[in-house]
Amino acid sequence: MEVTISQVLTELTQRYIAYWQQQTGNLPASDAFYSIPSPCIEYSKDDVVYWLPKPFPMPNEKLESVEKALDIHFYPNTSFAQAYKIPEMA
Repeated sequence: MEVTISQVLTELTQRYIAYWQQQTGNLPASDAFYSIPSPCIEYSKDDVVYWLPKPFPMPNEKLESVEKALDIHFYPNTSFAQAYKIPEMA
């Protein structure tokens, strides 16, 4: 089965959010993004933004601009968890 970039990023994001919530009991938060408007912001409190990702269209699931901005390359059919040996969460 072919794994798409969208699926890998969705899984990574879901695992990140689950881990954050397990550790803090709250949504992911950042004070660095406090003054930046975003549709991902759920609420703000004490100069901290609490956020959840929102889906966005990915035409042809190509992320060239992300690759260029981060100076990285996404490889097809590579599981992020396998490539970086990320352990499964309990």
